[in-house]
Amino acid sequence: MFGDRAIRKFIGFSLGISAISFLIAWLLSLSYKQYNFTGVYLLIPAIMLITIIVHVLLVEASKKSPIKFINKFLASSGIKLFLYFIIILAYIYFIKRDIVLFLCAFLSLYLVFTILEISAILNYLKKN
Repeated sequence: MFGDRAIRKFIGFSLGISAISFLIAWLLSLSYKQYNFTGVYLLIPAIMLITIIVHVLLVEASKKSPIKFINKFLASSGIKLFLYFIIILAYIYFIKRDIVLFLCAFLSLYLVFTILEISAILNYLKKN
């Protein structure tokens, strides 16, 4: 499954973005000690893992047929958004601290990982 070069490259980029995100969160936590960054530290690997799983499913689906790819793309997008919604609700319900910080971090990470995922899948589809 991870033998595909495009998938390994995507995982490498995802890990790199996650490392940079951890570094930025850590530097911000040093400057803004009054905020709790625990939710942000947990959010980074969660979004990374969900994005990698969806990307692997889409690459595998693109090898079969265009119809299956479209169906998997729509289904995975819906499931991914639902999972993100559950993560946000769980944070708001259980932690209840620094919600604005968490939502800003979520939005930033969501945009970065979505751009990475879409550009990677488009590049993969153009090559194949």
